[in-house]
Amino acid sequence: MRCLPTSPRAVISAVDVDHIYKLPRELNEQGLDDIVAKHFSLNLSPADLSGWDRVVEAMDNPEHDVSIGFVGKYVDHTDAYKSLNESLAHAGLHTGCTRGPGSISSRLIPI
Repeated sequence: MRCLPTSPRAVISAVDVDHIYKLPRELNEQGLDDIVAKHFSLNLSPADLSGWDRVVEAMDNPEHDVSIGFVGKYVDHTDAYKSLNESLAHAGLHTGCTRGPGSISSRLIPI
């Protein structure tokens, strides 16, 4: 395997974060935006991550807890309703809410 020459300053850590919205701040603090801007000879203002910080604050400190349930056939499969769960999480960001678990297997409902 051939490696390209890289400045030690251009090596960043792939840090573990408890949710994806914390990653931009982590990468910014390691100087990733400066490294990329310098590489491409871009003259940029410092990144404004205040929007990201508000998202992280909303996720870490929700004002309300709500219960929203849905009935599905495959609720035991984590990816089956991934889109629905993610959209509820994103809606919670904008409303200051967190959602408790709320899936019900349709197999438990007598027909």
